[in-house]
This record gives sequence, structure tokens and C-alpha cells, in this order.
Amino acid sequence: MGRVSEAVQRHPGGLDVLRRKLQILLELVDHGAAAGVDAEVRNNNKFEGGLPSSLQNLGSLITLDLSENGLMDVIHPWIGENLPSLRFLNIQKNKFFGDISFQLCYLKVLQLLNLANNNISGPIPRCFNNFTAMVNDSSRIFLTNHEENIYEDIKGLELEYTTNLEFLKFIDLSGNHITGEIPLEVMSLRALNNLNLSRNNLSGTISQTIGNLSKIEYLNLSMNALFCPIPQSLSSLNFLSYLNLSFNKLNGRIPTGHQLQTLDDLSIYIGNEGLCGVPLLKSCPSDDKPSFVKQPTETKLSNDDNEFLMWFYAGLGLGFFVGFIGVLCTLLFKTSWHYAYFKCLEITFNKVLSGISIKRNRWVWLQLLFQQLLYYWPEHEYAFLLLTQGNTFSKHWRLSADRVGDIVGIKYFPGDSYM
Repeated sequence: MGRVSEAVQRHPGGLDVLRRKLQILLELVDHGAAAGVDAEVRNNNKFEGGLPSSLQNLGSLITLDLSENGLMDVIHPWIGENLPSLRFLNIQKNKFFGDISFQLCYLKVLQLLNLANNNISGPIPRCFNNFTAMVNDSSRIFLTNHEENIYEDIKGLELEYTTNLEFLKFIDLSGNHITGEIPLEVMSLRALNNLNLSRNNLSGTISQTIGNLSKIEYLNLSMNALFCPIPQSLSSLNFLSYLNLSFNKLNGRIPTGHQLQTLDDLSIYIGNEGLCGVPLLKSCPSDDKPSFVKQPTETKLSNDDNEFLMWFYAGLGLGFFVGFIGVLCTLLFKTSWHYAYFKCLEITFNKVLSGISIKRNRWVWLQLLFQQLLYYWPEHEYAFLLLTQGNTFSKHWRLSADRVGDIVGIKYFPGDSYM
């Protein structure tokens, strides 16, 4: 029936025109004639006060954009109870306060929820998994005859969504006073593109199930009080192009692999004293090398590799056995090889024995020589000094004939003793 859009930009004195159109809209609502209306009142119009209760009669409302005004109110339960067709709800940069009403979860077709930069407090409701349009791409409904343009700030840029509105899946709760943990139900929004929970008072851990956000492109959890290691499943988000985990209390090694390899900006992790590893220059306690040196990844053998190694070693053992049996049989049944092999062994064995015998004979000859010298030369000390090349030993190192005999294994006459 009607549409309240950016009249401030299109007309001189647009604020008065906008107020007039808003008044007409409310009159239409009072008369029940506002089916299919999109209400957009934005671009810093400085509207103040609360939400008109008459808006709850817009049962076919698709878009409600009240951003960048001075509205001060709570998030009324009737928004979720009486506006079942609402797909785009944007009330950012106002003065809304109080908790996030759990009745918002009744909006099953909601694609965009922007509550940023208000004074909202309390926890995030644990029913966000009721947003069916954000849970499954198959629930996407194409908007026909819908002329609405949606403007959203993503990665610092204001992007305009027109014909591709069905792809916009967006939650922004940043810049509030939200407390508690990030509910597990948020991690079930598999079709979500953008999630911004920064600048709040969130605590607790980041769930390992964050890897379920398979379509996420923008993830900002900065400036909270999250304390935990960064989940390894974060590296499985293949579409992730912007990540900010700065100024929390995160700890442990930064996960690597897949998409996180491309997100190497140090500002992503700044303000977390407990973090270590690549891309930070702080090494982890278990590292043998500095963290800026890329550590080799541990290779795990697949089932095919294990099967190959098993057959390789089995073939190696079988080949050795067959080869050994072949050589043995050849030596047994081929006479010429048999004689040649054992003749070679006999020659080698004789050479070894001859060498041992020669060395033993030389030692025996030395023993006999030394025995004769000691027997015919009663001056044992001089004999010892002669064999040790004269005066090379002092009196403190001179040995008696008995000790010399002990060394060479000779039994001396009882009467021979060293003075």
C-alpha cells in the first residue's frame, strides 16, 4: 500500500515530509489498511521517544528499519508475536535498552537482525536457532515485487542489497552491554554470513561447534572477556574472509590450516596475552623453534599408505627367504659351486688361523727370550732396564723380577729375588 523511505535525501525539508508520511502510515495502520508496508526511517533523522504501539498491527511487514535515530524504548515482545512476516529488523544506533526479548525468536523468516550500538543488556537468548532462514539455505524464499534496498555496514563499508536479498543472513549485536556466554544455538545458524558480537561483556568459551557456521564470511568477537583456546574447528570455515578476536582473554596455540593460513594479520589476535604461535612472534612453550619459523606439519599415513607398507615388508621378507633357499639349494645340488664355496671358506679360515698362530708364536718367543735373559743374567733390574731401553724409568717405576715374571707368565727360581 505505502512505503516510507529515504525522504530526507529526496526532498528539501525532507524531515517534515518524513514525519507526515509516518503519520499517514500510522493512520493506515489504525484503519487496518497497511498490508505489505515496509517502514524505513533512517539516516540520522533524530526521531525520539518510543515505538508506536500501532506498528504491531502491520502483520505483513517485511522490513523495519529504524536505525540512526534517537528512539529510546525496550524491544517489545509484540515485534516477534505480531509481525510474523518480518525479515529485516534494523534498530542500530538508537537508545534501546533492556534485554533482548525471547519473542524475537518467533520470527522464523528473519534474515537480518541488527541491534548494534544501543544500551541493550542481559544475555543472548538461547532460541536463536528458531531463525529458520539462517539455519538452512533450503528455507530461502525469494522475494517477489519487493523494491526494498537494504544497507548494511560490513567490514567498514556500507553495502547495498537489492535483488540478492535472499542471500543476506546477518546478526549484529555489537556495541551493547550484553553479558553471559555465546549460546550453542548461535552455532547452528549454518546459513549465516555475518556475525558481529564485538564490544560487549561476553564471557566464557568459544564453542568447538563454531565450525558449523559453514557459510560465515565475517566474524567479529573482539573486545569481550572470552577466555579459552581458539577452537581448531575455526580453521574449517572455508568462506571466512574477515576475523577479529582481539582484546579478549584467549590463550593457547593459534590453530593453523585451511582458511586461517590466509588470515595472518597480527591485529586479529592483539590484546590476548595468552596466545602464541603463528602468526604471532611469541612461541609456545612446546616449540623447539621460534614461532615465526613454520613448523613442519605432522603427516599421518592414510589407510592406503599403511596397506602399501604392509605389502612392502611382506614382500621383502618373502624375497629374502626365497633368495636364501635358492642359494642354499644351488650349493647343495651344483657340485662345482659346492666345492668352490667351501674351498673359499677353508682358505679364509686357514688365513685367519695362520695370523693368530704367528702372533702367538711371536709372544712365546718373547717369553722364552726374556726367560733366558733373566736366568743367565742374575741382575734382574739391569735386564729389565735393558728391555725397556735403559734409564727411561726411575727407581719408583722399577719392577722386581717376580712382578716382571707375573706379567710375562714365567715361574722363577725361589732363590731369585730382587733386593
